[in-house]
Amino acid sequence: MAQDDRKSGEGRGSLGNLMWVSSVGAELVLCTALGLLAGYWLDSQLGWSPSLTLAGFVLGTAAGGWEVYRAVRRLGREENRSDSRK
Repeated sequence: MAQDDRKSGEGRGSLGNLMWVSSVGAELVLCTALGLLAGYWLDSQLGWSPSLTLAGFVLGTAAGGWEVYRAVRRLGREENRSDSRK
């Protein structure tokens, strides 16, 4: 398999697709959890409970959603490139 094939996702197979979906899901969960924990920590330091916890959750979820959007767009561009080569 050539280097370009690996970058574009051609020949990825079902295991590669499963790994890609898992990593996208992990990004969403990790961003949400980090935002939630950061908000909780700030609430404990400033005593504004639960305002910053909720804000951290919303910002973390938005950041995770943005990363999922970027990953799906990247996959779409790669598929378009591989379709145009055929």
